[in-house]
Formats: sequence, structure tokens, C-alpha cells
Amino acid sequence: MVNVEMLKEIRNICPRGSIRLRLVFKAKGINLLRTLWQEFHIDFKEEQTINEIVQSGSWGNLESRVVCIGGFSQRIFNNQLFQNCVVEGVKSIWLDTDQSNPLINLFAGRKAVREKFADSTIRDCIGNINEDIDLMDLGLVVEGVYAVNNGLPKLIFTLSEPDGNYHENIIVDAWSGQIITDRRDMEVYVESKSFRDVIHELVFGYMEEVTAPAV
Repeated sequence: MVNVEMLKEIRNICPRGSIRLRLVFKAKGINLLRTLWQEFHIDFKEEQTINEIVQSGSWGNLESRVVCIGGFSQRIFNNQLFQNCVVEGVKSIWLDTDQSNPLINLFAGRKAVREKFADSTIRDCIGNINEDIDLMDLGLVVEGVYAVNNGLPKLIFTLSEPDGNYHENIIVDAWSGQIITDRRDMEVYVESKSFRDVIHELVFGYMEEVTAPAV
């Protein structure tokens, strides 16, 4: 179920810039759709269909309850009226993208399926990277865990030294399909290799830091 905390989480993990969302409305959510339609300057993908739904007060068919909307910004996410409409009228909310999400199984209905997929993906992402000569020379280790924050699953990896001199979190977010770190822009997660490429970039940056001449 969508709640305010989930919306805040989505706001924080959304790719930068204007995005499109796919909202799956509840059967009783037409009035809330009407409010979004009338009160917010956002881009409805199927404007004619939405106008017919709002005017008639009927979804017409089940497919019409899936509404794609663009033009979102942090300001809209922070708007209380928008939050109320989504929480009360929307069953689920997704990032609308042309790319398939390889992490979609983390949303599977069965807990055992989610956990098995998470364990498998963590193993694939780490692979044999901890045997990489650069990581070993710097004393760096990659570890990963499966977590769910406010209903949104993700894989949280750490790249760190045992003594704590260096620590970096790398989040593979299932909802957005992005790899998120503090030291670089978000990047689309395509496969485990894309994760390891990010690790190598972080390791190279750290190597430059520790080998740079003292000023």
C-alpha cells in the first residue's frame, strides 16, 4: 500500500530531472484522479482518456485505472494535497520507463521468491570482485544485504576497509532500477556488470586519494 513515507522514499530515489510515474488507481480513486487532473500542472500521457474518466465518473475498464503522468518535481512530491490524493486513491506507484526492470522480482508476492532472488543478485553483483588486486591492495571489501525501506526493496552494498578509514554505501534500488551512491550520479542498473563497473570507479577514485602527494 502507498503511504506518505513511501512517497518520501520515492522522492529521494527518483532519477534527477523530470520523471514519469505509472499510477495504478484504486476502484474508488476517480475523485482523487479528478483532483490531480484539475489542481496540478502535470502531464497526463492519455489526456483524452483521462478527461473522459473524470467527466463520466467511471473507469470504463480495468486498464484505465493505470495512469501515466509526467512532469513531476520535488515541489509536487512535497505538496500535501498531492500526497493525500496518492495515498487515498492509488494502489501502487511505479517509475514509467521504456526499459525493463531486471530487479522486478524483488516485488514478487512470495517472500521466499523475493529473498532467493535478492541472495542470487547479491552474489552475482559481488562475483569475485573481492579478489580484485586493487581492492586487495587497498584492503577494501564489498558486502551486500537485502533490505526493505517503507515498502520499497533494495540491495545495500558497502565498500569499506575493516579499520573504517573508508566506507561507501552503494544502493541498487529495485523501484527506480538505479545504482545510487553519494560520490557519483545515479546510473541505471542493467546487470551485475554495471554494478561492478561502479565499484571499480569508486576504487579508482579512492586510490587517487590515498596516492595523491601531500600538499
